[in-house]
Amino acid sequence: MYKNLEEILSVLKTDERLLSQNGDLLLNKSNELALKNDPKFIKTLFNNKTTRDYFFIDIEDMVVFNPLKFSWFLENEATLPDSYTSFSQEIGLIDKKKNKILSYNDVVLSFPFKDCILEFDSTDPDKKREEIYFNEVLAKEEIDRLLDLKALGNAYKYGRNSKVKINQITEATDNLLIKGNNLIAMYSLLPRYKGQVKLIYWDILYNTDNDLVNYNDSFKHSSWLVMMKNRIQVAKGLLKDDGLIFIHCDKNEDAYLKVLMDEVFGRENYVNNIAVKSNSISGNKTRFKEKTILKNKDTILVYKGNGDIKINPQYTEKLKWDTHYNAYLDVVDEKNNIYNPRKLKDVLIEEGIIDSKTTVKEDIINNNPEFLQFCLENKDKIYRLVNSIPADKKKESLEKKYQVISYTDSNGETRYALNGSRISFLSSAVKNINGEEKLAQLLGDLWTDIDFQNTQNEGGKENSLPAGKKPEKLLKRIIEMATDEDDLVLDAYSGSGTTAAVALKLNRKFIAIEQLDKHYEISLNRLNLVVNGDESGIANNMREDSYFISCEILSNSQNFVEKIIATDNHEILNSLYEELYNSEFVSYRIDFNNLKNGRNDFEEFSIEDKKALLLSVIDKNTLYINASEIEDSSFNLREDDKLFTKSFYKGLGGENLWSTIY
Repeated sequence: MYKNLEEILSVLKTDERLLSQNGDLLLNKSNELALKNDPKFIKTLFNNKTTRDYFFIDIEDMVVFNPLKFSWFLENEATLPDSYTSFSQEIGLIDKKKNKILSYNDVVLSFPFKDCILEFDSTDPDKKREEIYFNEVLAKEEIDRLLDLKALGNAYKYGRNSKVKINQITEATDNLLIKGNNLIAMYSLLPRYKGQVKLIYWDILYNTDNDLVNYNDSFKHSSWLVMMKNRIQVAKGLLKDDGLIFIHCDKNEDAYLKVLMDEVFGRENYVNNIAVKSNSISGNKTRFKEKTILKNKDTILVYKGNGDIKINPQYTEKLKWDTHYNAYLDVVDEKNNIYNPRKLKDVLIEEGIIDSKTTVKEDIINNNPEFLQFCLENKDKIYRLVNSIPADKKKESLEKKYQVISYTDSNGETRYALNGSRISFLSSAVKNINGEEKLAQLLGDLWTDIDFQNTQNEGGKENSLPAGKKPEKLLKRIIEMATDEDDLVLDAYSGSGTTAAVALKLNRKFIAIEQLDKHYEISLNRLNLVVNGDESGIANNMREDSYFISCEILSNSQNFVEKIIATDNHEILNSLYEELYNSEFVSYRIDFNNLKNGRNDFEEFSIEDKKALLLSVIDKNTLYINASEIEDSSFNLREDDKLFTKSFYKGLGGENLWSTIY
């Protein structure tokens, strides 16, 4: 620990170049100036005795600045307030003074590169690309350009037995399947759909070795958190005040994700943490049973917007009989609503459903199908007693002996009373589940009834992913719980297209985003099956005139990236090298002269080294075409793509969002 830390920091703050707009010290900028031996910076340190003693070395008659020692100072001071250097590769809870804490009423999750934008762009899961962290303070201009509205094109409208090329989008909330980076796509959705999405469901990357993204190994945990933070922030802007976001994750990151969601959405908007049974523990999975507690559940974190929400209650089939339902009403005078209360068991014996020796236990449902059928047919006569009843209704009920009276409670619910007691009919416990009347149990935050193991045929075998595909019943439950017909659902991690397929079948509007080529094609093919009547998975109740639109974020240097990834030919890579340094795609971080003069060295590289170098020098801001530049002739865009882009950003009801681009 440096004894004179405060004095050193004060010296650094005298250089206005090292201060952010908020007056915070930019230590990474300090390091940059030190490595460049910036004259003004060196003079500032030399003129103070403390900094001179720490960072300069006397060599005979000379005094030499030691930039390495200065870098060590930046890296080793845990109290330094800068995201690049505060905590080298360490994540933890800190207070507002950046002191580590165990518990605190107002905490945030701090991690390396937290104040950065991480693009995570890939079309092929097998190809790794060095990601750039765009710092929000230092690279605002770059970020603005990176997240600017993008051109959209290659649009097709799919309906029953039809596929038509289109050049405009006309409805306020068309069903959309978008190919491209989900961060960039969501920012391009903001002008049109801000505050319009009723439900967001994401089956996110779990940050495991099985993920289809190659994280930076040194900061894998932090990279994942940066990626999620960036996307959660824009998702909040798209969500309605009375909307819900469900994020499906597992034990690897759910605790950290919860703290991150608290920070972005606010702890007051936390709804619940749903535990979902995702597999059975059997076979090879049991080989580690003596070394750990085996995993057979996933987590779904649920948050709401800033307003009040309305949940559509969901039910599961009840497999045990509630023995409190032990009474039955025989009709005496239906006209005057007069009944004769009897024991349910006596009626069952009389009907020949059970004998006098049988006890009506919880397991009778499984042992006697006739019993369940009789109960469902007589659900308006079988009842149980409930303790609570208003005094005036109790008195009225006693006065009208054997006559069922009804009344409305303070919550607007209809209640019934007989002989001074409130009664609850079995009909209140019977619900329509997947088209059939069932004895039902109100669903809470523990979901164990959905089969995750047999989803391979949903959406067609050819449209399946090898692992991680979620069952349509799960999405049906979530969508029906959080939305009504024609509400808008967003899935920024489309994968095999389950969310969009179920939304379409349930007559909800959807936006699905996918950047991996293979997954996009799977989603596209699956949705095409749905609009043509696919019955795999849940029942297809889609309207006959339903359709969806596929489109993609138009590529610029992304096309160049794909050429690099696709080839293993030396001559093609050499040609791409020539093409690259004559293009606009080279990052400003690259010394252009060194790049141009390095042709001979480049030709000696291996295939992998050539590809790695080419990918590393591309400015990631140039991956996609900005909507504001569609008339630039150098992009050579088709006229129909220009028209589609303009129609996408043109607001309805007189609001011209396209004007925000220029």
